[in-house]
Amino acid sequence: MDSGVTSSGGGPSHLTSTFMENIISTGALEKHIAETLIPTYSSRYHSMMAAIRSQLFPLGMKITTGDIGDSVGGFFTSLSTPDHLPPTSVLASSALQDHRLKFAYGEMFEVFGDKASKERAEAPGGFGHTLRLCWAWHTEEEIEDGMSRLGNALRDLISPSMT
Repeated sequence: MDSGVTSSGGGPSHLTSTFMENIISTGALEKHIAETLIPTYSSRYHSMMAAIRSQLFPLGMKITTGDIGDSVGGFFTSLSTPDHLPPTSVLASSALQDHRLKFAYGEMFEVFGDKASKERAEAPGGFGHTLRLCWAWHTEEEIEDGMSRLGNALRDLISPSMT
């Protein structure tokens, strides 16, 4: 619907902007960030790092971005599989089918139709051998469970007789 406020460059969110002005000017937003978001995200991040170290490092996985000591930013950690394993799309398929676990895998980030992108994905150490995990969305318990299931899926791929 066209109205004066929307056609003049304004927006229909005047009520929302008054809410935002209030939470910013009263310090409620800073308080929420300091007392809720930072502790929650910190706990989830450290849970994922501990689970990766205990569940996945023994299987040859490595953290490629998002490790403690890196300039950590965003809500994701990238891992790489051992070079002798097939691309992570194979791991993703079996993880979903056999362990009810879904994650973003390297080949999803390929630029389709770009031969150089495909070559970079498939090269040893290329992004086709990586996976991306989000630590911000899930609880610590879900993260630990997910890393355990990922470890089981990786064991299945490494040696079906290990499981």
